[in-house]
Amino acid sequence: MTLQEIKNKIWGEIPFINKRPYSNNIVGCYLRQIEKHYGQEEVVKLIKNSPLKNLGWGYIAKPDYKYEDHKYY
Repeated sequence: MTLQEIKNKIWGEIPFINKRPYSNNIVGCYLRQIEKHYGQEEVVKLIKNSPLKNLGWGYIAKPDYKYEDHKYY
């Protein structure tokens, strides 16, 4: 899957976060896939530029966040 395809999948899941079972897990899996193939910077950029920052993933996009201390999305 390309980066854009993964982002499209995440955007498709956003309306269902906290409304449908496993949506958070699905988004987390996609974020891990982005991190693995494209780097943490892409994950942070996506979180900052999407509603994810207000849906439980905002801590990852904070400047003082240390990725090594917490590898769970």
